[in-house]
Amino acid sequence: MTRLEPGEHYTTPDLAASDKFADTGLSVEGGEEYRISVEIIAPLKDKSIPVADTTGFSSAELEGWQKRLMTYFEKWRRAPHRNWFYLLGCIDKPGAQQLEIGSGGDFSAPRAGTLFVYLNDHPLFYFNNKGSYRLEIRRLG
Repeated sequence: MTRLEPGEHYTTPDLAASDKFADTGLSVEGGEEYRISVEIIAPLKDKSIPVADTTGFSSAELEGWQKRLMTYFEKWRRAPHRNWFYLLGCIDKPGAQQLEIGSGGDFSAPRAGTLFVYLNDHPLFYFNNKGSYRLEIRRLG
């Protein structure tokens, strides 16, 4: 497990879009500030829907049966108010306070533990996600 001092950075291994709960390998402390940047390694897809980046996509962007299907399932996404494939995080366990990461930015760790990340999707449909991404995480303070 990696711990960062202020100013240090850490790059995760490649993380799979199909992973419901990806361990970044980074241990954080409550109140510490971090900056995350995201790099797409292999193109992201939600089954056959191409996804440009980790801010994801809206059901409204789709057409026909895909739009109807994705709109129907929105309420069961892990974060119903966020786009499909929006990058989220949490400390230690699923269901913990969500960290909204998207395409990157700054966050304050709400508590101590291991940082986990995942793309916003229906919990039963991670198996059809494709692609991978990598994070660079810098401790600010």
